[in-house]
Amino acid sequence: MLGLGYALPLGERWTASIEGHLGAAGGGGIDTGGGLVAAGRLELDYALNDALAISAGVGKMQTLRGGGGAKPVTFHLGLKTAFTTFH
Repeated sequence: MLGLGYALPLGERWTASIEGHLGAAGGGGIDTGGGLVAAGRLELDYALNDALAISAGVGKMQTLRGGGGAKPVTFHLGLKTAFTTFH
């Protein structure tokens, strides 16, 4: 999947972000109605230092063709590491 995102600093250590993705999915008997899907995600990050953050978020994936049955909502918790930043 490919997508774009935007991060909004909320303070010295907190950041909120939003992402949108488009791509292909399916296989394993998952009904995607043709394979084209879109996904969105909201996240809240807490920076532990300049290179590591704790991240929590919620996301949604939706099939774009044929009313396929795959419409999961996801919840996630993890660690993010900064490899590079483009300005």
